[in-house]
Amino acid sequence: MITTMFQEGASDYHMMEGWFNTFGNLAWMMMIIGGILYFGLVVIFAYFIHKDAIIRGSKNPELWILLLIFLNIIGVLIYLVVRNNYSLSQNVEIREGQSR
Repeated sequence: MITTMFQEGASDYHMMEGWFNTFGNLAWMMMIIGGILYFGLVVIFAYFIHKDAIIRGSKNPELWILLLIFLNIIGVLIYLVVRNNYSLSQNVEIREGQSR
């Protein structure tokens, strides 16, 4: 591959030729499927954390979405440590609101 790069008349060489052949088709498919699953999990976590932040009365639940998107699992752990706990009256109000 490198020798063809320096030969005269090797104008059809492209620098990415070796890269695509390094992994193989199955590995590329697994990388694409893994990326889609990862993105899906981030969206699901963001939805539930945003919903939980609104219920808990957070001043800016959108900030938690951004934190989760950029820090991923570390963002989830930060949220779980920093969030306020439900008080007993809030818990009763939430259950009553859901039953209606």
